[in-house]
Amino acid sequence: MDQPTDWKALFKSRSVWGLTITYFFHNYLWYLYMSWLPSYLVMARGFSLMKIGLFTMIPYFCAGITILLGGYLSDSWAKKYGLNIGRRVPIVIGFGGCGVFLILATHTPNAYVAVVYISASMGFLLLNNGAFWSTPINLSPKYSGVITGMMNTSGNIAGICAPTITGVLVTLYHNKFE
Repeated sequence: MDQPTDWKALFKSRSVWGLTITYFFHNYLWYLYMSWLPSYLVMARGFSLMKIGLFTMIPYFCAGITILLGGYLSDSWAKKYGLNIGRRVPIVIGFGGCGVFLILATHTPNAYVAVVYISASMGFLLLNNGAFWSTPINLSPKYSGVITGMMNTSGNIAGICAPTITGVLVTLYHNKFE
């Protein structure tokens, strides 16, 4: 007979909270890209509706490659250096690269270079996906489903927040930094 979930232990776990909160920010950025990239390319970069079809595809293509690479690296590093390194390092590299290239994208005057930077940013963001989805079972095989649910819930709350909060910020600060 299955034991009931030890919610107290899960809610006291720094690792579970770290994973859940970190995944919130991962998905905030992911949903930001999904909901705002076409608008950004039109409003801030002057792309026509015809061009955004092509230029919006490029970041997703990069992300499709790096999501596979990230899973491979996470598993390889976990075998070679242990689970802490194998699961955490891809997340750190992913967020670091995502942030650097996102900042570069917002500061370059060239719209096409911005698409390259956005593609790199999105690629780095998805580099950490394999590590995120492997970590719950590494933290607790017994409660991995519950931990995955907590992580995914926080990520989808971010998915609700990202388009709305970003829309409010764009409205409040549009053209104030130019």
